[in-house]
Amino acid sequence: MWIRKNLSLFIQLIILVALSSTSTMAAELAPIQGPVVFSLAKSSGKPLTLVNVWATWCPPCVEEFPELLKFHRKWKDKEVSLQLISVDFASEREKVLSFLKDQGVDFKTFMREGSDEDFVRALDKKWTGALPTTFLMDDKGKILFRWDGAVTVSALEKEIQKHLRPTNSKGEKSK
Repeated sequence: MWIRKNLSLFIQLIILVALSSTSTMAAELAPIQGPVVFSLAKSSGKPLTLVNVWATWCPPCVEEFPELLKFHRKWKDKEVSLQLISVDFASEREKVLSFLKDQGVDFKTFMREGSDEDFVRALDKKWTGALPTTFLMDDKGKILFRWDGAVTVSALEKEIQKHLRPTNSKGEKSK
């Protein structure tokens, strides 16, 4: 009887630990340099990629974050991937990870490595570096559109629809 009761408690504890570890997956925060950003679009396996550049010290970035995550949840299994790149200082890494965890981010994200000037110049010579900024790229890494300032799901979707290939009556992508 004692063994059966303790075994039951042990099994319940294992299940509880397993469930809690899967529901609190932390975001991975990998370093990235400007020129490498284009490879995110090329390797995403999706026709379009949104690259959002943000920082924890930027109020509009923090305000738009829930919209980006709403977009990600809606489109992650469709034709658009979302890549988040923090431009916080390297010394703020733990703050960035804490923010991502608080927002419920459970996918790989990035943190700018190198100088601000090199990063900005590598992405878009016409970009001033203002935050937040979101780039829409095709699967070759070509920038199709850039939003300076906070974006909404509806604004993103409106622009994305312009760049997705229409489907025919059989649901196949036209060429």
